[in-house]
Amino acid sequence: MSSKFDYEELTKSINENRVPTACPNCGIPSTSICTILNVPHFRELLMMLFNCDNCGYRDNDIKGNGILQPEGVKFVLQVQKLDDLNRQIVLSTFSAVTIVDIEFEFPRSTDRSVITTIEGLLNSAISDLSEYYKQLTTESNNVASNETILKLLDVINTLRDYTTGDNQFKLILDDPSGNSYIEQLPNTSNLQKIHYQRTDQQTKAMGYSTLGDNGVDRENYNCNNSSKSNTLDLNRPLEDDYEPPLFELQTACPDCGNNGSNKICQVQVPGFRECIIFSFTCGDCGAKSTEVKPGGPIGDFGQKWQLEISHPDDLNRDVILSDLASISIPEVDFVMMAGSIGCVFTTVEGVLLKIAENLESSNPFVTGDSAKMVAGGLKDCCKMLRYIASFGNKNTIMILDDPTGRSFIASITDEDKPDPRLKVESYKRSMEQDNELGLLDMKV
Repeated sequence: MSSKFDYEELTKSINENRVPTACPNCGIPSTSICTILNVPHFRELLMMLFNCDNCGYRDNDIKGNGILQPEGVKFVLQVQKLDDLNRQIVLSTFSAVTIVDIEFEFPRSTDRSVITTIEGLLNSAISDLSEYYKQLTTESNNVASNETILKLLDVINTLRDYTTGDNQFKLILDDPSGNSYIEQLPNTSNLQKIHYQRTDQQTKAMGYSTLGDNGVDRENYNCNNSSKSNTLDLNRPLEDDYEPPLFELQTACPDCGNNGSNKICQVQVPGFRECIIFSFTCGDCGAKSTEVKPGGPIGDFGQKWQLEISHPDDLNRDVILSDLASISIPEVDFVMMAGSIGCVFTTVEGVLLKIAENLESSNPFVTGDSAKMVAGGLKDCCKMLRYIASFGNKNTIMILDDPTGRSFIASITDEDKPDPRLKVESYKRSMEQDNELGLLDMKV
């Protein structure tokens, strides 16, 4: 798999960190270029570029120097057309890529990070498998059975069919370090991004310490002596209903690895349900994070909220987004895939601004040569979202769709009166949605 960085273009502006290196192909002395690049989303990269003037051998080695992200990330892409094959993909050394339809997992690159496209990923696998197939069919002492060879040939042919764009398939990228990425194309909804908490086993496999490694016994660890339920009613003043947090746990800091304080509190949101607030603070490095998650079970029905933003007060409505909610704005042909901004408790204005910030900060293809085809559309989209958030575009329709029924947009009228600008529709989930939520596998 080749990098998208151009050797000649980089060497024009790099005049230091040149290291004499013997070419691994012909053995003639040449030069390697080492440099640190700051790439959006991928943080810092140590790039080592080698070009042999004698035989033409090239090697662009990319090593990630970025910090471990607070959560792991999983991308689920339904490849439906040729444009999906042109999506660029960033793979860290901890990432795993699988094609679900044929149960095929791409070989992991454990020594280097990779920037390529979905098509490039397929072609690389085809090349490696074809070489292996050639060895199996030409070696005289081959011990592989005919059945194994035929299955290998079938996988190669299937991957070749996928490169044409005529056959749909489902691709999953899972990275517990959180440093991988698949390009989000404008006005598409076939890519899903899911954040998740790493297990201790995953953390140790990446070479990082866990809570147990810091001298805390998980099995015998006790929370605060307070076991009484603590719920904050947001309809009442805070000082009238305040009690210490329900739980305070010692949790390993994702930045420095030392123990920090993770406080967990439950709040009652008017007109909705109970939500859980997680607030983490590290006393050593000062790292802080806050997260809000809707409480309770998955609803029996999905819910779709349609808000007409036709008054400045509509931008101040409270909004709760679960990590499985999607947002669309038909007027600007915008669709936000589920999980793009995680669980959020904010306002309509806050949601619009957060989406714009997320598009600008987490999409590594907005800048650079690879963004020429899509950068304009993404920048225009971010500009329009900020324009709507400032109430520059009146009578805008925002649709919030949550198959779990755990999202919420506040009404600005009394509970017994309908809100003329807010419509709520409950719907029965499809079997595919129930399967994605894992409901079909539950035995109760």
